[in-house]
Amino acid sequence: MKKVVCMFALLGWVVACCASAEPVSTATGTLEINGKAVPIKYAYAFQHDNEEGFLDGPELRIAVTDREIDPALLGGVLSLDLDAAAKKKDVCGLLLKFDPKKESREINGTLLYAPSDPRAPLVSFTRTDDDTCLKKLEIKDGKVTGILDEKAPEKSPSEDMPKYGYHIEFTAAIRTNDPITARFKGAEAVKSPQAQAVIAYEKALREGRIEDAKKLATPERFSKMGQAIEQMGKDVFMEQVKQFIPDTAAREKQITDVIVRGKHAVVVMVEKGSRTPGTVIESGGGWIVE
Repeated sequence: MKKVVCMFALLGWVVACCASAEPVSTATGTLEINGKAVPIKYAYAFQHDNEEGFLDGPELRIAVTDREIDPALLGGVLSLDLDAAAKKKDVCGLLLKFDPKKESREINGTLLYAPSDPRAPLVSFTRTDDDTCLKKLEIKDGKVTGILDEKAPEKSPSEDMPKYGYHIEFTAAIRTNDPITARFKGAEAVKSPQAQAVIAYEKALREGRIEDAKKLATPERFSKMGQAIEQMGKDVFMEQVKQFIPDTAAREKQITDVIVRGKHAVVVMVEKGSRTPGTVIESGGGWIVE
């Protein structure tokens, strides 16, 4: 997992699936963090079908936030965009992920609150049906409603851990993945324009052709890469590139599947049993990394 995370940070992969309709979102309540009350006003929901196969199964994601966000932040395969927004203090709230169809429900949660140390991960937690923070859950007519309720502890578990609690009522229309429009496997996947976009981008990076890589990525992705170069220095950045990005021949052997959803696609790469998603978007008649 550590290698996958490092690669995501290095390449700036963002796995987003768009939906066709803007969801209605409302929430009322408060998130208390270290004794400070944060009013929660918005709720969002996204049902991920897991056709790309990076999750344990289909996953319903519910986010309640203090401000409006782009609902597409919930749609990534690993929902890393929302985590990144929280670390930049662009949003504060809660994110819950679970499969509502399972009889024994396990809820994985994330506190969307920037840690004092920017290098630290966001606070995560797990709850079960016997110890749940989600009450009166109802999914009906394309909407999800419920109550999030948990008292803040009297003392924080550790100095680095914020003390938090909440009581929030919410309702949100459920967004879904765009339908799959094409799927490629094996040699066909490697030859696909989506996979070739990833290969061309990575090849430019390995060869130090930063300006060429810029043309093969979205402005947002290149901006993140530019920040990494500035923070690390170009020499260290190139060492990281060569460590985590294989050469073209090796990468072609790792590409197993390509799943296309309209103008978005996920390229599945497998290395030593570890699966990594690379995302591309159609732009100007071709495909570039997202």
